[in-house]
Amino acid sequence: MTDDINKPSTGSVRDQAADMARDAGKAVENEARHRAEDVRDAAAEEAQKVANAAEAASDELDPGSLQAQAVEHLAATIEDFARQVRSTDIDRVAQSVSSFARSNPMLFVGGAALLGAAATRFLKSRSPRPASPPVHTRAPMDDPWAPYESAQPGGYPTAGGNGRTLQ
Repeated sequence: MTDDINKPSTGSVRDQAADMARDAGKAVENEARHRAEDVRDAAAEEAQKVANAAEAASDELDPGSLQAQAVEHLAATIEDFARQVRSTDIDRVAQSVSSFARSNPMLFVGGAALLGAAATRFLKSRSPRPASPPVHTRAPMDDPWAPYESAQPGGYPTAGGNGRTLQ
């Protein structure tokens, strides 16, 4: 009889599991949001660097020339893009992506695959190149035929040149 008192009911265990799952889901959602915000901020920063580089390039061109005007326009456009990226609401983007995925599932999956392939190529191109494998130079003592040259009259190599035949 006392076993029934100490035993939690199935409903309370199920409720605890549901609460734990909900808490875990919220934690994952918060972590994803923070990472997405970090990526958003990094993208905005990179776009701003490109805009700054374009502005510096336009300063090197003849003022008022067609090239200088085009580069200045490009810099302004990239700067506007950086500002838009920086002010983007992550939740709104997630909702837009979700509704697009529901209405166009095949296009979404194909786009995700292409985006993944492009990201992989980008990350591979940014990673440092591994050093080329060292060229193996053979020392004079690394002769692969040396054990056979010191073979016993039976034609078998000896173990370490001590006169014993390998078996």
